[in-house]
Amino acid sequence: MVDPAHYDVRYAINPHMRGADGSLKKVDRARAREEWEALRRTFERLGATVEVIEGSPDHPDMVFAANHGLPFGREVILARMAHPDREGEVALFRSWYEGNGYRIHEASALEGESFEGMGDCLWAGGGKTLFAGHGFRTSERACRLLAERFGFDVVPLKLVDPLFYHLDTCLMLLDAGTAALIPSAFAPESLELLKRRLPRLIELPRGEGERLLAANGFCVDGRHVVIQAGAERTCEALREHGFEPVEVETGEFLKAGGSVFCMKMVVEQ
Repeated sequence: MVDPAHYDVRYAINPHMRGADGSLKKVDRARAREEWEALRRTFERLGATVEVIEGSPDHPDMVFAANHGLPFGREVILARMAHPDREGEVALFRSWYEGNGYRIHEASALEGESFEGMGDCLWAGGGKTLFAGHGFRTSERACRLLAERFGFDVVPLKLVDPLFYHLDTCLMLLDAGTAALIPSAFAPESLELLKRRLPRLIELPRGEGERLLAANGFCVDGRHVVIQAGAERTCEALREHGFEPVEVETGEFLKAGGSVFCMKMVVEQ
């Protein structure tokens, strides 16, 4: 996770970052700190070991740690962010991976295509299948190159709604065969592909997905799903399928278009 000391909304690169009047949303920095600390404690209580990277005053979105690369085993493919405002964040993550002995593949491995790491790429099936979203931040060609250059079993999914600009905002993998999703975020052919590849799909209400990023939760251990508080219908659906929601507050981070899943990167140590 990235310490939130420098988190803020200073520009708008997704629809969540502006209010109804068009102005940038205002972050309560003290409350953001409280929410982040509570999320960290929740991960640790559920058995995760959390390592914290210092943020940068030049990069207010760096707190969304899922976006900067795609780890697999002891290797990582670094991101090439779609927006120049965020590109400088990647070098800071490169330093962490270098210091921890990872084999690093630069963004040039994907021929300079835009690629936003685990914001758009979700491992399934024990790390054998990669669901890869494209349409807003990650390019369709980058998804093809992940298969061609690295041999991954890539399932490309076209995103069509700018409110769900990353795959992790509309698809939440829960176990080897179960996922929760916002159906309207996907092109029809991609929705059909998901239905063929995953035996159990839980459809979430669009309203909770839009207001609370309900699909941006994280299933820590195959049972407990850490999720933004207040997504009542989503929590009910999870319980009906044998999962246990663990509600946390990420309201200050919702102002930048991120929540639970965005705020961590899972790596091997």
